[in-house]
Amino acid sequence: MLLASYECRLILVRPCWMTDEVRQTMDENAKREFDALHALTEQAWRDWDHKTRHEWRLSFGLWAALLAASAAVLQTTFRPHPTAVVVGGIVVFVLHIVFLAWIQRRLKEHRKEFLALRARMPAPATPAPSSGQDKCWCESPSVWTQAAITLLLIAIFAFVAMSEVPSGKQTPTKTGEEQGLTLAAADRPQA
Repeated sequence: MLLASYECRLILVRPCWMTDEVRQTMDENAKREFDALHALTEQAWRDWDHKTRHEWRLSFGLWAALLAASAAVLQTTFRPHPTAVVVGGIVVFVLHIVFLAWIQRRLKEHRKEFLALRARMPAPATPAPSSGQDKCWCESPSVWTQAAITLLLIAIFAFVAMSEVPSGKQTPTKTGEEQGLTLAAADRPQA
């Protein structure tokens, strides 16, 4: 994510930079066109950045929920059924991958819009065209990183959920005499 963000920031800054000498040689229409394109590229960058932040916020939230669930199960005697753990883990992982694929498609659209605007910039402000071609969402390192962390945390939760309850945390069993006293107290009429 950081590398992609850094790359897009460099791409954004280059086309919008123009020296005063070059700007002075432009006529008023060219300056207005440049300013309009500059504003549009800035908006395209903000859209891309906004979507990227949402992508990571959702992932951080999901990871926090998985860690909290693992800690909660670890501190109690409750253990979910192993089938529920496996099915739940698969559902969470698949939904996270679906979200990542969706958000990467949106990011690709914003990047295309940005590159189209950049190509319309006046020659002195336009950097050399990028040699990279559009990549599939699944080729993004951020997708694989987020998916791997999610899978790791699901595995940790599954390990915790399927582990035995530590002996110190088991609920104490009542002796027959204690159970009898409890039943006798429950049978007494209330005054």
